[in-house]
Amino acid sequence: MRNRTDDFLTKVLQFINKEEAEDIAQKPGEIDQLVDKSKRKMTSVKGKQKVNFKDFFFHLTTFQRLLRAYARKEYPSLPWKSLLSIIGAILYFINPLDLIPDFIPAIGLIDDITLLAWVYKSIAGDVARFEVWEQNRRIAHN
Repeated sequence: MRNRTDDFLTKVLQFINKEEAEDIAQKPGEIDQLVDKSKRKMTSVKGKQKVNFKDFFFHLTTFQRLLRAYARKEYPSLPWKSLLSIIGAILYFINPLDLIPDFIPAIGLIDDITLLAWVYKSIAGDVARFEVWEQNRRIAHN
């Protein structure tokens, strides 16, 4: 039986262009551009929000680091489906006119937050492996 969250995510996912995500995934320079756009929007959102979106920003910055490492071929171990999920979620985040337009005060980012949390949870194993790799890399460089 479907619940409201499933229905909501189904609607949100209609805004993600799978072909665009696949195209970006194949071009490291475009992955870097996407990360840059998401960082600019994140900075803008942080300055305007009166609510603390700590988990949202944590998920987003983790995805940004993961995409950068993937684009630089430092971390090629990310499965294709997970890569497309992350790119799709970030494309959704940078689009101001999604299911709930971002300019609507107090609720404009609810869909973005929900999607990023859902993607983060759905690829948690891949994220955990990346974080272990990242930690080991830091240790090796110190």
